[in-house]
Amino acid sequence: MALWLVKRFVDDPGAVHGKCRELAEYITKGASISNFTQHGLAEQVFTSLIALEKMPVTPDQDRKARELVAEFEEHRLARMRGLAP
Repeated sequence: MALWLVKRFVDDPGAVHGKCRELAEYITKGASISNFTQHGLAEQVFTSLIALEKMPVTPDQDRKARELVAEFEEHRLARMRGLAP
């Protein structure tokens, strides 16, 4: 509901009145609002993944990640079998 209200307020501030206007003003006062497209969002995710991929991984981080993957796989298989992990 809040997202719809803020979009309406940003698109046409004169269309929002009373308490709804007060709420929209309160939300937008501290908000960071930007327009985005599906393509732009996908591009941003791709750029972030490339940056993440370039970050160094310590042996401890690698070990923890492999442990998490094994734990997730154990849970996945248990769910497939209909059993509690």
